[in-house]
Amino acid sequence: MIKVTDLLTRQEVIVDDSKKKITDFSNKNGLIYYSAPEANTEVEHWVDYKVNGHVDDVEEKLSTYNNAVRLAYAKVVNFAASENDPDGEIWNGVVEYVKHNQEKFFDENGDWKDNTTVGINVKDFLN
Repeated sequence: MIKVTDLLTRQEVIVDDSKKKITDFSNKNGLIYYSAPEANTEVEHWVDYKVNGHVDDVEEKLSTYNNAVRLAYAKVVNFAASENDPDGEIWNGVVEYVKHNQEKFFDENGDWKDNTTVGINVKDFLN
């Protein structure tokens, strides 16, 4: 459990950081954005907050919400990874492809390039 400032309400709240998810990051600005459930509430309420830091691990970068690579993967598995990629074979191929082609996806700071969707060919992930 950690105390954070909710980006929406600007109130200090305690969240269960063991369940946090990266929503975005900016290595250039040294910020990581997370969402985590507020602790000790009857109804699970997720809080968005930011911390200082950098994301260097490719798999961690791929876990961020709304990135083009994750969306391309979701389309390949018809938005049903548990059914259409139960062993994670396709996902592992995506991770390996991005690891070996980081210059296509990330800028000099390690942030997502603005034009990440340009040149993404889903078939590249399946080889």
